[in-house]
Amino acid sequence: MSDWTNRYEAEFLEPIAKNLSDTIKRDALAALTWANAGAPLPNFKKVKKTNVGRVDTVFPVLAVLGLSTVPVWADNEKERIGESHQLTVEMALTGDDEEKLTSHCYRYVRAVAHIILGISSDDLFKDMTALANRRVDIELDELNYDTTRKGGTKYVRRPFIDVTIRVMEV
Repeated sequence: MSDWTNRYEAEFLEPIAKNLSDTIKRDALAALTWANAGAPLPNFKKVKKTNVGRVDTVFPVLAVLGLSTVPVWADNEKERIGESHQLTVEMALTGDDEEKLTSHCYRYVRAVAHIILGISSDDLFKDMTALANRRVDIELDELNYDTTRKGGTKYVRRPFIDVTIRVMEV
């Protein structure tokens, strides 16, 4: 039997992407209502882990895509570790009215951005290794509203948010 033991409390991307996705799914309707001045916008019909809009038949849809993880040493003695995770939160929206879809696009991005920025450590690290001495930094690297295209009888927009989540042992 091996005497190997885990030396670091590294979390890696998969559970973080899942927990972010679950939190967005849970909070989306309330955030969309807030972003639309109290009037509800249609909630996401699907929250996925693969790219959106390419094979979907129901809209709106959202995906949390894990792109990469870069391990970062927290100190010169390599006693603590951290990670920098890159994710994209991608949405696909459709509508009959191009102007209304454009306005809704801005509100969907705003709602999802605020969910991401406001996620609690309890939600982000749900069902993960307990680490009391952990610092988390979340940055929105880009909010891209896409352009409107005509897809059959509907207008389509595919906005996305690029996110960096840094987790460091302290």
